[in-house]
Amino acid sequence: MLNLCIPLVFFILTLVQLAFHHRMTNTEHHIGSFIVKILFLNHVHIIFTFWMLATFPEMKSWLVQRRQGLWRSVLPWTGIFLFFFVLFSVVQPHLRHIGDKNYLGVITTALLIISFHHVYAQSRGLSLLYNRMVEKRFSLTAQEKQKVFSLEKWERGFYTTLIGSQIVWIFMKLCFPHERKIEAAVFLAIASVCVGGIFFCCRRYPYADRSNKTLYSLRLILFPLWPMSSLAVFGALAFHGVEYLLVFLKMYGKSEVPKQNKYIAWYIGSIILLLSLSFARHDLLGFLYSKYISSRGLLTVMASLAGALSFLHYYLDGVIFKMRDSLTREKVAPLLFD
Repeated sequence: MLNLCIPLVFFILTLVQLAFHHRMTNTEHHIGSFIVKILFLNHVHIIFTFWMLATFPEMKSWLVQRRQGLWRSVLPWTGIFLFFFVLFSVVQPHLRHIGDKNYLGVITTALLIISFHHVYAQSRGLSLLYNRMVEKRFSLTAQEKQKVFSLEKWERGFYTTLIGSQIVWIFMKLCFPHERKIEAAVFLAIASVCVGGIFFCCRRYPYADRSNKTLYSLRLILFPLWPMSSLAVFGALAFHGVEYLLVFLKMYGKSEVPKQNKYIAWYIGSIILLLSLSFARHDLLGFLYSKYISSRGLLTVMASLAGALSFLHYYLDGVIFKMRDSLTREKVAPLLFD
């Protein structure tokens, strides 16, 4: 219910903004971005992934068995981190310096697609995982299980189309920057059909009257409004961060990790470190750092570290919560199920 209130509040704010035809100024956009990314945990929540991998015994066991050795997992992840670190610290600044807008635009578009796909994938994954939890709680007949299987295929299809339309919209913004009204109208139409289809599927599940899956799907009402309002994007990013916190707390409570002060101190310290890196990356507070840190290169390194950690988190989430994998279902799923 907490995570339903957040998108509904942002949805109302978005409608108000559109009704008054208000365009956010750069200052308003930076303030809103700061509130969402820092206070609503959209940047900070990435640290929860590394907490789980570093401290949860179940995650360590999963890592060792998955790759037959811890280092076989760590080494490729280090490569991914270094790739994005070099991209943020060397490639992007160089392209800005030489004024190559074409390659810079392609890289920025690719990074946006990865970020938005991560938000969609979390919503889709939790929605489908919720089916497994409800099936364990309620005894379904063979006919009801077949109906669930059929509806899940439709639900996956709607989510895939929604993600695909998001990618098309981003590329249209890059290739046809002067056709924004057409871009917004096309995406609004496709996304509205997909969100409506997902909502319809949730209502058709055999256990719809005994679960809150339909309420959960209402959070998607912000997605079709993304091209028309930054508030809609902020709302989706806000509930994404808070939702991840709730998932982590659920898994932390069920994990066998010792609930000791040393872990809590480590958690707090890592949050402070990540916040310091995120502040250097943020437009609203970057100028404060420049007053006290004379080296522009150091600021770039700090911001690049935050960016690389974010994209490593996107990849790790796709691996940790891939429930199609039998070992993941055995080791990770019990931390999510009641």
